[in-house]
Amino acid sequence: MKASVILPVYNKAPWLQACLDSILAQDFRDFELIAVDDASTDDSPGILQACDDPRMRVIALQHNVGPGLAAQHAMNAASGEYLLRVDADDILLPERFRRQVELLESDPALGVCGSALALMHEPTVIRRLPVSHADCTAGLLFGVAVYQPTMALRRAVVQAHNIAYRAHWPRYGEDWMFQLELARVTRFANIQEPLIIYREGPQNISHGRDRWADLAFLFAHALTTVGMETPRDEQLELHAMAVKFFRRDPDAAMVRDFKRYLDGLVSWNDASSYFDQEAFRARTDQAWHELLYHLPHHGLGVVMSYMRAGGRMDAARLYYVMRALLSSSREDQTPAA
Repeated sequence: MKASVILPVYNKAPWLQACLDSILAQDFRDFELIAVDDASTDDSPGILQACDDPRMRVIALQHNVGPGLAAQHAMNAASGEYLLRVDADDILLPERFRRQVELLESDPALGVCGSALALMHEPTVIRRLPVSHADCTAGLLFGVAVYQPTMALRRAVVQAHNIAYRAHWPRYGEDWMFQLELARVTRFANIQEPLIIYREGPQNISHGRDRWADLAFLFAHALTTVGMETPRDEQLELHAMAVKFFRRDPDAAMVRDFKRYLDGLVSWNDASSYFDQEAFRARTDQAWHELLYHLPHHGLGVVMSYMRAGGRMDAARLYYVMRALLSSSREDQTPAA
């Protein structure tokens, strides 16, 4: 068996049949499909049982364990050389499995690959992550290296290094934690073309959660996983600015502190070489570069602090800042209804 398709399912009945159809319509055929019903309370179990494709088997859990552990049940039962993760509310393009298996077959050092994804509600919007191993892993302090619904794994890697979703992990962000473990032992890559159509909405596990609580936990986990000290709360606030999350309105002091924080991360990596130095510096430069676009709403003083801290200001960025400051000024002057 060349590949095992890993399909955790929890209350995805409205979208599950379309997902199954897209799996079974793949132009790559040498796979088994292992669906894990995570104690669904809707019609998902019936939809799974009605599928009569001989490549499919269903594992029914008695208690809900969350997507990570549900996926782990399928991974434990898998026999394929490669593990192909699928989310039960997405649509797969017909070439997805073939493209990823071909990439893994072409490079024995590669243990993980993903792809870009297209958004269901905005098909022209494509989300991409970096392609090369160095660039993929350089971002692991700030988020995932591959999108979990597109992830393909070499099973021998996870078995040899006992990499698994753990029972004590949270039910959100477990994909990031899993990839931090993988990054210690194997190489990553992404295909730049979208191979799935991703569905966003209230059925996603991230919907309605306390984003700051999730980010604070995951940032602390990422930083300590790579060997850094447990961060203080104010350090986590600065770290969150790198992913455009602001726990409070940024002021001039925060902008200066953020630049110093990023410089500290670069110095740590230069000394440890945990990540590729050039790629990591580029990733922190990106975070600093993008910060400007979130500052004009908070006033000219914050923008000036950014510039004094070394922020780049070319004609296009200056034009953006002036328009944003003018727009913000007009909003402030609009009388309340």
